[in-house]
Amino acid sequence: MWRALLLVLGANCIVSENPIILPAFNDVLVNSSLELACYTNKNVKSTQWGSLNHLDTFSHLYFSDNGSCITDGFLGDNQYFETSCYSNGTFKINIKRVNLSNHGQEWYCYADNRKSNISYITVRVPATEVIFDFHSNNSIYINENKIQTVSCKTSACLPKPLVKWYLRNPINNITYDITNQSTELYIPKENWLTIAESILRILPNRTQDRWHLYCAVWTQPKEADKSSKEFVLNVAYPPDGPPIIASYSNGSTIQVAESGALKLNCSVTGGKPLATLRMTCLNSNSTPTVTKETAVTVYITRQESRNHSQCICESDHIISGKQTSYVTFDVLFQPREVRFNFGTEAGGKLTVSQNEEVTFQCFAESNPHPDIAIGNQRDKEIIMMKNTNSVQHIIHSVSCADAGEYVCSARNMLTNGEGAQSKLVLIVRCPPCPSPDTLKETNITALLHCDVTLKFFAQDFFDEQNKTEFAWYKQISNVSLQNDKKYIISSNGLQSNLIIRNITYSDYGQYRVSVRNSYGNCSHYYELLENAPQQSTEPFTASTLFRVAVGISSFTLLVIIMELFFWINIRRKQTS
Repeated sequence: MWRALLLVLGANCIVSENPIILPAFNDVLVNSSLELACYTNKNVKSTQWGSLNHLDTFSHLYFSDNGSCITDGFLGDNQYFETSCYSNGTFKINIKRVNLSNHGQEWYCYADNRKSNISYITVRVPATEVIFDFHSNNSIYINENKIQTVSCKTSACLPKPLVKWYLRNPINNITYDITNQSTELYIPKENWLTIAESILRILPNRTQDRWHLYCAVWTQPKEADKSSKEFVLNVAYPPDGPPIIASYSNGSTIQVAESGALKLNCSVTGGKPLATLRMTCLNSNSTPTVTKETAVTVYITRQESRNHSQCICESDHIISGKQTSYVTFDVLFQPREVRFNFGTEAGGKLTVSQNEEVTFQCFAESNPHPDIAIGNQRDKEIIMMKNTNSVQHIIHSVSCADAGEYVCSARNMLTNGEGAQSKLVLIVRCPPCPSPDTLKETNITALLHCDVTLKFFAQDFFDEQNKTEFAWYKQISNVSLQNDKKYIISSNGLQSNLIIRNITYSDYGQYRVSVRNSYGNCSHYYELLENAPQQSTEPFTASTLFRVAVGISSFTLLVIIMELFFWINIRRKQTS
């Protein structure tokens, strides 16, 4: 009881038979110094010191008459100890550099064969290093809503350290203690040292992205903490959904007119890190790009839209993996290739025989489907069908009147003007016949002693080369006329002419032309009539007499004037 009171009052108030060593309890930082003092009464000139690591050895401090302090034994090691003695019976030693060998030592001193109390030394080794480690396959990102294991490992320290975990929001600088999410593991080492490892299991979310995570270590509550480096949480989280192509929903159909280029953007919303985007469209294939948005320019053509009708955008993210969206192109184009579906001759011709059945079909490709019409020069529109790719026209018994040019035309909502057309010339094999104009010419009039031409035109028909023949006949004779001085016959193609020269009375009458080909023949008749001069029937009246008189008078006057000019001219020559 009294000894405790002395310890409280301090060295200046010591009144005791036994020496006292102070401080009684020493918590010393490694490599720092420690001073121990032994207090005795004023008559004591020497003390004896001992400690647990010097059990069999003692060291003495002597206060000499000249006031110096004389030391022997282990305290004489000047590299490790400093000693001092005082006339008031106080003796001090200073351990210059405390190390782990001093941990747990119990020091005491003797004076006049009386032993002091015990002074206990505890050496403290703080954590000099804190190692922060993520137990993650990805050294850059940590995945959202997935438990991540983080370890905080200290260097060897004494005593057993205290480890705490903190999460700090750098925006408002609020720090949260999350130590309750951790467990500790202590690994003993030699010389009473301990390595502490704290394992934190954290479940991050995207709101904690860029927050600062760190751990702090203490070896005693009052000392400053040793913190690790702050680790910035790089929280990886998936995009909000699959990629979007130009604001179209997945699987949409885009109607686009054929021509030029179409630029399409593909983008994703959210996600960290940014997803890798690739877009494959018709004739364009983008390079994978790590970006919020990627774009390709698509050249819309009808041919490619047949084989590649989709545009696909793919996003690849470390959490959600690959996601795709696509749009389908509905390429609108006007009719271009209009065609008949049967083989035709060079130049778009079709040859058939009279009375055959002819079926021909017209095709047109466009989007949307076109309106297709077939017509000819006689009937501008024979048949027309809407919203179709083909139309069929049948002539059950073809005739010469059906021959001619047929036109198939197609147009849709994109067509400007007449639209696309295809032409077909239908040639019908049939016997020759007079043309409509020739049928009108039957009676031909001509003057005596003049020439006259009889013209024959056959209606258009097909025949083999050099198979069409013309022959001219007079009256009912079956002997054809020949080229001579009287008759000139010329034939070319579908026309034949007969010229009759210097017409006499015997040339008047009926003429016949006969035309023949491989499929038949026909004849046409002309009636050559005399065209006589017209006789005057006007009566001889007073007005007629007057006109005759005026005519004679005018003629007489003209003769007189001419004779007068003649004599005047002769007179001028004689005068000169």
